[in-house]
Amino acid sequence: MGNKLFVGNLSKKTAEADLRNLFGEIGRVTGILIPVDHQSNTPKNYAYVDMETEELAGMAVERLNGSKLHGRAL
Repeated sequence: MGNKLFVGNLSKKTAEADLRNLFGEIGRVTGILIPVDHQSNTPKNYAYVDMETEELAGMAVERLNGSKLHGRAL
């Protein structure tokens, strides 16, 4: 699986800090990327979250898949 997770169905108001706090409850987050639409300069509705280990990434998938953030299921 790897350490990098694709997180979809994000609200436009989801910030890096929101994801860092949520995934940080599982373990150490080593990086977050929220792509931006260059034409509208708004965040896209997905992100990539890097966890410190593959084990932590697996735990994050188990615990957070389908959980809600800003009213949207991840």
